[in-house]
Amino acid sequence: MSFWPHLFTRSKSGFILVLGGGGGRGLAHIGVLDALEEYGLRPDILVGSSVGSLVATMYAQQPEPKLLKERTLNFLNSKSFHRLTLPVFNHLREMPIESWLERLSAVARQSVLYGRAVTSNAIADKDVLFQLLQELGVSGSFSKLHIPVQMVSTIFPQGGMAVFSSGDLNTSLAASMAIPTIFPPVNIAGQRYVDGGVYADIPVLHAQNIASKRQCVVAVNAGSRRLGMHDPVNVLGMLDWVVDAQSQQLRERDFLHADVLIEPDIHSRLWYDFSHPEKVIHTGYQAMMLKMPALLKLLGA
Repeated sequence: MSFWPHLFTRSKSGFILVLGGGGGRGLAHIGVLDALEEYGLRPDILVGSSVGSLVATMYAQQPEPKLLKERTLNFLNSKSFHRLTLPVFNHLREMPIESWLERLSAVARQSVLYGRAVTSNAIADKDVLFQLLQELGVSGSFSKLHIPVQMVSTIFPQGGMAVFSSGDLNTSLAASMAIPTIFPPVNIAGQRYVDGGVYADIPVLHAQNIASKRQCVVAVNAGSRRLGMHDPVNVLGMLDWVVDAQSQQLRERDFLHADVLIEPDIHSRLWYDFSHPEKVIHTGYQAMMLKMPALLKLLGA
């Protein structure tokens, strides 16, 4: 092996952390942040897409992973989460189903969904997203964050990527998390946006574009599932499979541009599964620890 590449390789002085989408799988991001904290490592910039934008923002508000974990678990175990109001699902409140996520699955079997599907572009109202952010204590503007955050959204209906890094946090987060068919597009200054994962589930290329020569890019893939592992068992599972199949090649292309790629072993979980959150968080922690030597080497630590 030639020593020349190593002769001209310089250590990086910092890193940009990219947190991708994935719904409930995105809980693994918290474990990644916890592992980084153990080594005294804090990202210079956080880049997020979909649920990755939410975790990035909550962390940037108060950069203490253990508090982030506590905050998240308290919310997931609260009545607020399990009884989160979904206006289109109001008729299901009399059913013996506690979780709003279970209602989401159950409603697919109800005739009301078909009526909504042909008269609207989403089965839930965007107010649910803002309600979720309020319950999590997210508010204010980007300027109040302790770590810069850039969140990715998809321009609707033209396509293309939009990046939010200033202004109102909640509106930008809603735009980054508005899953098509589930939530309607979010309007900001006359332009509509949907979930960032449609265009860039893990926006590694954007992170590389904004990185300085002294920064490396660390990306967390908590969203994509390995195709062929499981057959979809319902409508939501089939939608999950379609999205993964369509975007697999694009994700693999993006992965090539990450200096360090973290892949928690949670890909058998469906995106709307928020059960056993501590297990998912710990899986993220383990995945980051596995790649910690590679990151420390890049940082010259």
